[in-house]
Amino acid sequence: MLDRRYLANPKVQVVRIGQTKLARLIVVEKYKRWINSKVPGQTSYITSTCLDFAHLLARDEMKTKMTLSILRDCQYYKASLHGYVVMAHHIHLLVTPKSDETMSSLMRNIKRRSAKILIPHLNEFEKKQISMQKGLNRHSFWKEGFRGLPIVSTPIFSQKLHYIHSNPLRANIEQSPEDYFWSSFKQYHIGNVSDEFVLDLPKCIQFYELNSQ
Repeated sequence: MLDRRYLANPKVQVVRIGQTKLARLIVVEKYKRWINSKVPGQTSYITSTCLDFAHLLARDEMKTKMTLSILRDCQYYKASLHGYVVMAHHIHLLVTPKSDETMSSLMRNIKRRSAKILIPHLNEFEKKQISMQKGLNRHSFWKEGFRGLPIVSTPIFSQKLHYIHSNPLRANIEQSPEDYFWSSFKQYHIGNVSDEFVLDLPKCIQFYELNSQ
């Protein structure tokens, strides 16, 4: 006979095998979606990941296209970009949308426009990495959503900017942050940034256009 405690448990499913009833514990994990700030103009630390964690940005060509896409979109949407890094399967940004735009709106545009640019340049190996996931949902390059941490103090801002610039070191790609081409550290190093830690987007774009040919 089944214990009443099992029958009262919403995570228990009663199944019948022949004439015998058995209780089977069903593990139910409620998917918790990250809730991003809806405050317009909120400076945030952003993480966005490629679909299925595939290394779609591993090739130098793809990282350069992604970097230029970020810079041009921030310029077009009048966002203040403070820091960025493009890694093999994810990006980090430290960015402030314009005063009347939310981070969700800005990131939706950045991801949509970058996917449109990058997808035609995927090779067969990269396409194969995401072929199953593409069939499961409507997303074709980026994982759904993003994670945005609101920046509420100067120490947090500094800590996240340092984290962005040290990403290639933690991944054992470079020994020094200035050696990584697809990070804002180099732009800080050559002076393409204001005293308010806002990158000079036209100069940054020009840097990549001149040095990527």
